[in-house]
Amino acid sequence: MRCGEPLYGQKLFGNVTLSYTRYRFRTGTSGTFVNDQETLESSRRFLSGIYDLGLKAGFEYFVGPGYKLKFGANSIYHTFKPGATRSRTRTNGQSTLDNEFGNRDVLAWENAGYMEHEIRLGDRIQTNLGFRTSVYHVNGGDYASWEPRILASYLLTEDMSVKAAYSRMQQNVHLLTNSGIGFPTDLWVPATDGVAPQRSQQWSIGMARSLDHGIYELSAEAYYKSMRNLIEYKEGATFLGTSSNWENLVEGDGDGTSYGLELLLQKKEGRTTGWIGYTWSRTDRQFDNINGGKAFPYRYDRRHDASVVVTHQLKEHIDVAATWVYGTGSAFTLPIGKYDIIDESSFYGDGTSEVFIYGERNANRMRAFHKLDVGIHFRKKKKWGERSWNLSIYNLYARQNPYFYFVDEEVQQDRQGNNIGEPRTFIAQQSLFPILPSVGYSFRF
Repeated sequence: MRCGEPLYGQKLFGNVTLSYTRYRFRTGTSGTFVNDQETLESSRRFLSGIYDLGLKAGFEYFVGPGYKLKFGANSIYHTFKPGATRSRTRTNGQSTLDNEFGNRDVLAWENAGYMEHEIRLGDRIQTNLGFRTSVYHVNGGDYASWEPRILASYLLTEDMSVKAAYSRMQQNVHLLTNSGIGFPTDLWVPATDGVAPQRSQQWSIGMARSLDHGIYELSAEAYYKSMRNLIEYKEGATFLGTSSNWENLVEGDGDGTSYGLELLLQKKEGRTTGWIGYTWSRTDRQFDNINGGKAFPYRYDRRHDASVVVTHQLKEHIDVAATWVYGTGSAFTLPIGKYDIIDESSFYGDGTSEVFIYGERNANRMRAFHKLDVGIHFRKKKKWGERSWNLSIYNLYARQNPYFYFVDEEVQQDRQGNNIGEPRTFIAQQSLFPILPSVGYSFRF
C-alpha cells in the first residue's frame, strides 16, 4: 500500500509506503524400495522462509537550482524461518516414522534513516553525496552501521563524460548456497548474535560517450568490491537431513573480492534499437577452514557474461524483438569418491546411505549457459484503451542448459537380464525448458 506523492508547498514532496512480503522455499526427496517381504516408502521435505512487515517514508526537497535533498526512514520487522526438515516413512502402507525437526524462528527489527544530496556545480559537474545509518536488533543485541555513498560525474565534452563512485554497505541477510552436485538450493538466513552481518566496500570508475549525434552510446565501467563476514557451508555440510542448528553448519568470518569490467554499446534511436553488452568479472571467497585456506571461486562467479538485444518496429503497431544471452557455467565441486554410512532412514531401505568425498571447493564448471528468445508484439488502440497481443518463443534453438548435475549409475545386462560386471558411475545433467512458446494478451485503459 502506498500513499502517492503528496505535495507540501512548492518544494517538498513525499510518500509513505506500507508493505508486506513473504518468501518461501520448499524442496524434498522421496523414494520407494520393494523386496519380497515389504514395500518401504520414504520422503524428506525441507521448508524455509522470510516474512517482512515494513513501513517507509521518503521525501524530496528542492533547495534551489541544481540542489535537491532526499531524506527518509524505514522500519522492517523480520520473521526468519531458517529451515525445518520433516521425514516420513511408511512400511507396507503403515506409518512407521513421522518426525519433524529444525531451527527456531528468528525475529529481528531493522530501523534505518538516510539523507542524499544531489548537487549540480555548473554545467559539467554533478555529485551525489549521501549516507545511510541503520540499527539491526536481533536476539537482544544490536548491529549498527554507517554507510556513506559518493558519486561524481564530469562532462569532459558535449558527448563524453566520466564518473566515479564509492559506497560502503551492510547486509543483514546471508545467502547460503550448496556447492556440490545435486538440486541447487539458495537459502536466505539472518545475521544473529553468533553470525555477524556482511559488510562491503565498492569502488567504480566509468566513461560514457555519445556517437553519431546521440543515436549510439558507448560506455565502460570497472569496479572492485571487497567483502567480509561472509559465511559458507562447512566441508561436507548440507541443509537437508540434519537436526543441527544451521549456525553450526557454516564457517564464518570469510573474506571475498569481486571485480570486473562492463562494456555496453546502445542504439537509442530509430526503428531498430537495442544493445550489445559484455562483462568480464571474477568473484572469490576465502575461509581459513575451507579448501585448505585457499581462495576459491564463488558459486555464481561468471567469468564471461554477454547479451544482445534487438527491437525492430515493423509497422506503427507491430514490434519484433530478439534477445540472446551467454554466460560462463556456474562453479561447483565434483565428488572424487564415496563411502557408505549406517542410516536407518535411508530411502533405499537397506539401512545405509552413500556419502560423497569432494575435491577442491568449486574447482569445476558447468557447461556454458546460452539461449535465444524471440517475440512479436501487436498493439491496437480501441475506443476505451489499447489492446496488445504478444507471441514469444523462449529458447528458440532448444539449448539444453544445465540446471544441476547428479550422480547416476549404469549397469550392463545380458539378454537374460543378468547384470554384467560392476555398475558404472557417472555425472549426469538435468535441464529445464528446452523450448517454450507462449501467448499473452493485455488491455490498458
